[in-house]
Amino acid sequence: MRWLKVSIATAAVLPTLFFGAVAWTRYHAAWQDAQAQTERAASIAHQHVERVIETNAVITRKILELLGDRSDDEIRAAERDLHEKLRTTGAELEQVQSIWVWDAHGRPLASNRFYPVPDSLSVADRGYFQWHRDARGGFYVSRPLIGRTTGEAFFDITHRRESSDGRFLGVISVSLRPSYFVEFYRDVAADSAVTLLLFRKDGSVLVRWPDPTGGRTVLLPDGVLMQALQTRQSRLTVHGLSGIDHQDRLASLRVLERFPVVVSASLAGNAILAQWYRDLLLLAVFAFPTAFGLVYVSWVAMRRTRRELHAVQRLKEESAQRERAEQALRQAQKLEALGRLSGGVAHDFNNLLMVVNNNLHLLSRLHPDTAGSAQLGAIDRAVQNGVRLTRQLLAFSRHQALHAETVDLSARIASLLDLLRTTLGPGIHVAAQIDDAVPPVLVDAAELELAMLNLAINARDAISGTGEFRIHVRVAAHGEVDTLTGGPFVAVDVSDTGRGIEPELLEKVFEPFFTTKGPNLGTGLGLSQVYGLCAQMGGTARIASELGVGTTVTLLLPAAPVRTEAVAAQAADPPIEPLCGSVLLVEDNAAVAAATEPLLAELGCEVRHAPNGEQALALIEAAPDQFDYVLSDVVMPGALNGIDLALQLRARHPRIAVVLMTGYAAEIQRAIDADLRVLTKPFSPAAMSVALAAARRAADAA
Repeated sequence: MRWLKVSIATAAVLPTLFFGAVAWTRYHAAWQDAQAQTERAASIAHQHVERVIETNAVITRKILELLGDRSDDEIRAAERDLHEKLRTTGAELEQVQSIWVWDAHGRPLASNRFYPVPDSLSVADRGYFQWHRDARGGFYVSRPLIGRTTGEAFFDITHRRESSDGRFLGVISVSLRPSYFVEFYRDVAADSAVTLLLFRKDGSVLVRWPDPTGGRTVLLPDGVLMQALQTRQSRLTVHGLSGIDHQDRLASLRVLERFPVVVSASLAGNAILAQWYRDLLLLAVFAFPTAFGLVYVSWVAMRRTRRELHAVQRLKEESAQRERAEQALRQAQKLEALGRLSGGVAHDFNNLLMVVNNNLHLLSRLHPDTAGSAQLGAIDRAVQNGVRLTRQLLAFSRHQALHAETVDLSARIASLLDLLRTTLGPGIHVAAQIDDAVPPVLVDAAELELAMLNLAINARDAISGTGEFRIHVRVAAHGEVDTLTGGPFVAVDVSDTGRGIEPELLEKVFEPFFTTKGPNLGTGLGLSQVYGLCAQMGGTARIASELGVGTTVTLLLPAAPVRTEAVAAQAADPPIEPLCGSVLLVEDNAAVAAATEPLLAELGCEVRHAPNGEQALALIEAAPDQFDYVLSDVVMPGALNGIDLALQLRARHPRIAVVLMTGYAAEIQRAIDADLRVLTKPFSPAAMSVALAAARRAADAA
């Protein structure tokens, strides 16, 4: 319990610590990445603006050298020449919007944009002019301005013009286009949320990207920015800058050393942490449900600690059950191989029994004095035992086609009781109850016997010591068969007083290979065979069980119709019916044919033999009126087997009576489905005569 409590605490704490550590690490990584991004963008923008302004400063110095101490009149006299030089200089520089020479009163003397310059224009009220007029030298960067002649946005880089004795002569101004910087900043900040600013140290914005206000926004100086600028550092990073769009920002600043201009690249805190928030959400979706799951699992484990031994035992049982299932699968594969083998063996074995049986009958007819001898009786019993052995072999391998026949359960159950008592042993009492007015059922008798034997074996394994095994045959109630089609149905309740089956296992008991028995006590195929028999007959099987009380398996079988066709050898020989006419015997086994021809001749028939279906069909097509009967084997070499031959004769020559015979059980069901008469080898002469006579009557009626 102590370790389980520790595991619960660990399951809750470790994911939380992991989440916090990852969140903290990713948080700092996000700010570091943002700082690197802003510093890189600010460095690029700083180098760019430094080159641009330095170029403009060079232009200004050249103009000052060109003008020297000339008077205003001398400059006006040389205005044309000066205009051309200024125009050429401005045309070579994309960032230059205009170049002006102003006199001491703020009126234009020369320009690259106009010749002659407009007399009415004056900049005496401009801030940069007043700054230079107040006896201040050096370069001055103006606030954003609007041109009074063109209406264009610009800002000026200006310089004081004075005489050699220091007298104020005017101002040289080079106007720069903000759009030039915007285009450059757009490329620098492509595919990122970086905001680039070019502003004066007093906070006036010269250029901004992105710029929703058209470059006329004034950056309100907040305390963080002003404090940073007062440090007089050329490179610095500030947190909390909010004057751009009222969002806390991380900004990298670059101050131009010779000009009162600052470049800023910044990222809003929300943009910096957006990916962090997304990663954090994904991490939380993974970590906290996992932590909750671990806590819950540990809590459940703590509650179930007292049942730990039981859980371990169940695990061992499940492992053993899986091993038994694997063994059952291997056994099923063996049975499948045995079934394929037994089909061929049964065919050949039944042919041998057919030869023995027919010759035994002929011998008894040729030598009547030996008919009741012990030797012939022993041969006959051996033949019958061989027939039962073949049937049991096919039933064991589950490769025998179902042979539906009318079965009286009263007689069949009574004949099975001795076998069931032997199977169950002396400690288990066997009882059977058959209600009155129970109709016969349509079922494969051998498979029914196997099903009852499987149920008896299950009951024997479930009963510890002494107990009861009961069989109750009754008419099924309407509520029991409401899901079945047809009817009526007969219910066979097979009950035992064993240990019962757990309720959660009842749905699985009819599944192949499922068993509740211990190792080496069953394959899990018994109840599967029971269910398969009932389902193939058109019924079903159901089970009810109570732990400590017992189990009841109910077989629901369809009642036999009033009129049924006999399609197989009878249990007891019927009287021999005399025949007349011509019989075509189609049999590939020469020994079987040699033993069958005398029997047919004895019945009064003229016999011809064909070794396969193709030759038989050729003989009939050549003289269709020559044959009254066809007695054909089912499995023969060639493309035409007995069933195909019978179907072709039914379509072309319906007057010919056809009876099939086979020792290969897998073909019986196909013949039955085609409504053909089939004799199972070996058969008696009486059964053969009855089948041929019935086929003759049916053909004549058709």
